[in-house]
Amino acid sequence: MKKLLLLVLVPFLLKCSKKEDSNIYIGGYRGLDKVIPYPYLLKYEDKKVSLYNYLGKKIEEKKVDSIKANDTLKLAGKELLICKKKGERITVFDLLDTVNFSRYKDKSRSPIYKDLAVFKKTSFDKIDMYVEDVKKLLESKIWKCNVEKSKNDTPNEDFVIEKVYSFKNEEVIELTNYYYKEEKVISENQSMKFNLFKIDNQLFLSFSKQTENSLPILQITVISDSNISLKNYSVRDIEGQKVLLKTSSINNKDFSTSIKESNEFENCFEGYQGEYYYGDDVTFKKGNEFLKNYVNDGLPEIKENRKEGYIIIHFNVNCNKNVGDFGLIQMTRDYKKTSFSNELVKHLINKVASLKDWPKVEGLEWLKYKDVHAFLMFKIDNNKIVDVCP
Repeated sequence: MKKLLLLVLVPFLLKCSKKEDSNIYIGGYRGLDKVIPYPYLLKYEDKKVSLYNYLGKKIEEKKVDSIKANDTLKLAGKELLICKKKGERITVFDLLDTVNFSRYKDKSRSPIYKDLAVFKKTSFDKIDMYVEDVKKLLESKIWKCNVEKSKNDTPNEDFVIEKVYSFKNEEVIELTNYYYKEEKVISENQSMKFNLFKIDNQLFLSFSKQTENSLPILQITVISDSNISLKNYSVRDIEGQKVLLKTSSINNKDFSTSIKESNEFENCFEGYQGEYYYGDDVTFKKGNEFLKNYVNDGLPEIKENRKEGYIIIHFNVNCNKNVGDFGLIQMTRDYKKTSFSNELVKHLINKVASLKDWPKVEGLEWLKYKDVHAFLMFKIDNNKIVDVCP
């Protein structure tokens, strides 16, 4: 069979052709402060503009002489005002979407800058593989990657965060492991649908959930039998975020065991979390005195390396009042970087992860799903927690 023969004959499964200029713009995000994935693609070629959805389906195509600032593209029920086209970026404002794109108070057609959507030109990385073969490769192995810090992520200095993926039957299970001093301290998992598609021999991987929760479209730039390089454009970083998937030594059985031992957690609205002080105060219901007693309960006895300082645990509280998406920062009393024992950090993280008494935050009219970014700062004296804030 031709497709299978290709896999046999090409040991590294991909070679990119010479670089060319791409005519595809991938939806990065909408909302400068919210950074919500914008799962569309624009293609402009031969005086035609096409709009694709996150499944790679062309939903409309029209003839246009050019794409420039102040043009309006009327495509698939959208009226995309081109606010700026400069270099590798196009910023647009959907004049018909009054829920997700806000205008000034005088109700003019002038957009509010922070509510624009951003398209970024893809890199031209031609993939000479069938989509079906890429899918078989993904589903044949367990993949892992270390998370590179971006401006979107939960503040974190001291965790090494690893994500492990299992692709099966158009579903991907993501396991997130948090390591401190090379020891795993906690894990969480979530499930999503995945889809592979090609446009002009450029290959894309998209994710989706059953809710109206937009997830990013990633471009696959390089593939080999043991590595897959992707690019995530739905981040504030101008160049996007590189993601390198490597084959993992873990087998399916061990992966399933790890999933069972981990916490289920997902953000209810990808890309945006309000702060704990946003709207009604979303601090812990039972107060800091309860928290102090709670985290000191079962505290491991640490006789060596007695230290003073602060352990700050960042996390999200999702719309179901579950806790996850952690970050770790540690400081001395004079706010210099330090590190505490594995036992203390692991104890605190697992205590925070088990907290349930968070107030529910109602979403705003224009935001159906609501997650909150929060943090707890623990004051440490001789490896004992003596105070908690905020």
